[in-house]
Amino acid sequence: MSYRLVGVARTGLVVGGLVGLVITPAFSLAYFAAHEPFGSPPGWLESVDLSLVGAGGGSVAIYERHGIAYGLALLVVVVSLVVVVRTQVGMGRRQRRAWIVIVSGLGAVTAGTIGEYGVFGSYGISSDFWTNNAFGLELLGFLVIAVGTVLLGWALKREEAVSVGRSTGIAAVGAASLVLGTVIVGHIPSGAASLLLIAAIVVGVTGRAKTVSATAEGELGMRT
Repeated sequence: MSYRLVGVARTGLVVGGLVGLVITPAFSLAYFAAHEPFGSPPGWLESVDLSLVGAGGGSVAIYERHGIAYGLALLVVVVSLVVVVRTQVGMGRRQRRAWIVIVSGLGAVTAGTIGEYGVFGSYGISSDFWTNNAFGLELLGFLVIAVGTVLLGWALKREEAVSVGRSTGIAAVGAASLVLGTVIVGHIPSGAASLLLIAAIVVGVTGRAKTVSATAEGELGMRT
């Protein structure tokens, strides 16, 4: 793959991550506005004017529009991540397997989000049964991601001699995002994915840019 494609993918990680984070407060507020019996937003969100984020009126339709936008942001992130991971050279077998687990989990979260708010929401088929199943898929995806980040932390320690502190931090990202994000934001999937979106931005900005095709071209140049 060309540097241009990898560059687009890294930009996709950054843009998708940023868009998802920007949507998160509005998405959470829209949820509580549309489903008041389920409680109130966390204290840090209560002071935000709902009309400023388009979540006023308690409309389920407005809430689902936020969900669709959030799902599309996740889709950009997961597609970009696939490209970035596939183009890395020198990645050990354990790392690659861990990334497969993480991408699979993120794909499940993305599919569940788009299904819950788009395909099976009021803008689509409008089925409570399938909406609940889509939400279950999101939860399953987050659990898979938590397992994947543990595997990635372990793989980096074994294959690249990453420090214990750093590998432990990476291993904890999935579970921390699910637990802390949900507590802080008060909503799934937006809260549970918050740390994951930050991680996607970091990968997009700082990840290795060396591609398989570039490496092959470099080796060919050395031979000639």
